[in-house]
Amino acid sequence: MGKPKTIAVYGFLGSGKTTLMMALARGIVATGKKAAIVVNEAGDVPIDGKLLNRAGLPVREIFAGCICCSVVGDFIDTLNALMEDSELSYILIEPSGMADAPSLFGSIGKHAAMFQKKVLLLDAPRLSLLLKAALPLIKGQVKEADIILLNKMDSVKDNCLQELELSLESLSFNVPLYRVSVKSGVPDSLVKEVI
Repeated sequence: MGKPKTIAVYGFLGSGKTTLMMALARGIVATGKKAAIVVNEAGDVPIDGKLLNRAGLPVREIFAGCICCSVVGDFIDTLNALMEDSELSYILIEPSGMADAPSLFGSIGKHAAMFQKKVLLLDAPRLSLLLKAALPLIKGQVKEADIILLNKMDSVKDNCLQELELSLESLSFNVPLYRVSVKSGVPDSLVKEVI
């Protein structure tokens, strides 16, 4: 067996990353393959890791900051160790919601592994606000994405869709975009496309 495939699931805080990670991990396990999950916890309480562990998924957590900055060495060491695990088929990585995507993926590509897929979750109800408050961060995230999931579409009113589409056009992305509500379930076809 070759090296594990590495998939990043990233996006701003509260975008639905952990819910998507659980769906992807279950999809991988359902095919009889093994996955490891690396979660970057920026806070003192490992909420995402606890949720994933409770779901029966193996998790390695990295604390003390964002993996794109102060703890990048710990992250690279963890990733390189996992890359040598011959039983693993996938490594799923969930960076902090505040991660600077170009720096993060540049460091990983230089020192550890290239990503098979980089999946960006955008929080549809908060997208306009995020574009105003954190435009450079969001633009950087969009620039790195292989797939963009516009999440929480069940919370978007029909009359707001046009404004949302105009906001997305301003980001100038050229990758597949899917409108989803991962809390309600991730379509099998999308899980297959990602993994």
